[in-house]
Amino acid sequence: MDIYKYLNSRDVAKHCRQLNWRFNALEMAFIINDCKTLPLCEKHRLYAEIMDIMPDVSLSKHFQQIGCEASFFETLRVYIDKEKQLLNKIKNGGQDKVYTYVFHNENDDEHFESRELYPDYKTAVKKMYKDIYAWLEDKPDLKYYGTVIMHTLGKRSTYDVLFDQNGNIINISGNYNTECDDLFELFWIYIPVPFKKGDILVTADKSQLRRHRMVLKSVCYWNYPEEKLAHRSERGDSSDMTAYGYWVDESAHLYDECLHDYHNLEYYTGEINGNDRVLKAVSACIQNEIDIAMLLIAYEAVLNERIMKNTFPGWDYLKECYQNAGISDIYEKRELIKNYERKKYGTKYFIY
Repeated sequence: MDIYKYLNSRDVAKHCRQLNWRFNALEMAFIINDCKTLPLCEKHRLYAEIMDIMPDVSLSKHFQQIGCEASFFETLRVYIDKEKQLLNKIKNGGQDKVYTYVFHNENDDEHFESRELYPDYKTAVKKMYKDIYAWLEDKPDLKYYGTVIMHTLGKRSTYDVLFDQNGNIINISGNYNTECDDLFELFWIYIPVPFKKGDILVTADKSQLRRHRMVLKSVCYWNYPEEKLAHRSERGDSSDMTAYGYWVDESAHLYDECLHDYHNLEYYTGEINGNDRVLKAVSACIQNEIDIAMLLIAYEAVLNERIMKNTFPGWDYLKECYQNAGISDIYEKRELIKNYERKKYGTKYFIY
């Protein structure tokens, strides 16, 4: 089995392939479960293949105490059966169940939510795809993701069924429900990544509604000795697969945070513009391409540009009004900026 192709990040997959990194059966199943492009039925088939070609993994008493069998394969078989039962439950519904849906394109430029409740699963799926096909009429090559959500009346519990553009079920998840707990959330596994401090990264999971760029500070396993890696594998879980970094918010202010799937990051290779120019400056400073003074200049420049643009109302005044107010020179400078951005970025010049 070519396990590398199921890693979500192209850069992590390339790195592991170059290292010829060997994963055991549990680690391979973790990667299959985490893959964002595999239909659920294909995941089940690949689990079976792993159990055919790989030796079993013995789970420690720690995992047995939280509900696992001593054999990982036995634990996995139980999990597969539970997922199949859960999907049948969602499809069959009941008198206290209603359904909604949401879908968005791959780049998150457009995002739609249903405004109606539907009495059964089939009706919600059919209506979702009717809306999707109408939306895609003039953009047939656009990729999208859709989610049908089952609600229980009078309760906060929900189940989400994620679909890809081919109508395949990719994943099932839920809130406030122990019966759909993800087995693989119990495990921490080591996946080597090629990144270094200061790299500008983005999550590879295009099914997420938001894929914000970040500047990497560290990855959880960096500088771990072998015994600490073994301990993390024994006692950690998937929430400990952290990468720490800097993000920038909608006001262009910098903040530090972490995410819990470091292995799903990849290099950001797109254009750096808008507020993200702050990240470019932070990255350059961390990697010693500029000094702290230049970082502060860049940060202040982006913030001040935003303040300048927000000074003017969206509906705007006539040019004569700026002349009468005595700031026609500022108006002309702003027009130069707008014309520059129209030429560089198209009709949607930047409005912060």
